[in-house]
Amino acid sequence: MKKLLISAMMAAALGAAAPSALAARSPAPLLEQERVTVTNAAGKAPGADAIKEAIIRGGAKRTWQVREEKPGEVLLVLDKQNGKHEAVVSVTYDDASFQIKYVSSRDLLWGMKDGVAQIHPLYNGWVINLGKDIQEELRR
Repeated sequence: MKKLLISAMMAAALGAAAPSALAARSPAPLLEQERVTVTNAAGKAPGADAIKEAIIRGGAKRTWQVREEKPGEVLLVLDKQNGKHEAVVSVTYDDASFQIKYVSSRDLLWGMKDGVAQIHPLYNGWVINLGKDIQEELRR
């Protein structure tokens, strides 16, 4: 019985010390998104207002929240695990294009290695999906 109790206590301690799924991976190079030029169904630029709305709606699909808006830029925040992990991006836009850029993060392993920005690999996927979601909103 004593051995069973000790085994259960050790298993609980190891489980509590185990890193979260986000922290378990090694950093990867931070992917910088290229500026994306967009057109509507008629082949024309959709305009800054339409692109701004697409950024907000596209971000909301995967729980990106607007932190700040100013002409030509929307700052979006993605909160994971109730505030434990956070990614902040700037989405700049004009009448015919947008671009997503890294601003900051919390607990996503950001750092420099050999002059290259590194971050948790899930961040890159989140930003790729954000870009796709914005483009999808612009096609509506």
